[in-house]
Amino acid sequence: ATRRAYHHIQQGMTTQHNLSQDRIERLEEIGFKWKVVGFDKIFEKRCQDLEAFKRQFGHCDVPQRYSADPSLGSWCKATRRAYHHIQQGMTTQHNLSQDRIERLEEIGFKWKVVGFDKIFEKRCQDLEAFKRQFGHCDVPQRYSADPSLGSWCKATRRAYH
Repeated sequence: ATRRAYHHIQQGMTTQHNLSQDRIERLEEIGFKWKVVGFDKIFEKRCQDLEAFKRQFGHCDVPQRYSADPSLGSWCKATRRAYHHIQQGMTTQHNLSQDRIERLEEIGFKWKVVGFDKIFEKRCQDLEAFKRQFGHCDVPQRYSADPSLGSWCKATRRAYH
């Protein structure tokens, strides 16, 4: 509760926690850390998982029920919800600082999910272009012009079987 109150104060928000500047300084004298390192490690691990997903599928729109890593889809949904709450001036339990927002945006994370039908259609168009060029749909998994297309084809075949 103290860390959350501190972060609210840092963001210019009001808090019901009685955390004056004197109390902040007293806690810092003792060596109290406002950021818990474990949370940063967890966030960075999720970012790495998201980057791996993007390498495989060409986007960061992880389905909420992503079978290979269900918790990644849930985390993305919770992160988007926290972002939208912050944008509306609401408080959130999710620790989503400006640095974290920027880190996610660098990866290509979108705050509004494009419909999966649109993503599927885009991938189909990419596959049609590949077929026009090569005369078949057997995209190598490590297709250099678009590595994510090969991964998408493999994942699509796996989902079918």
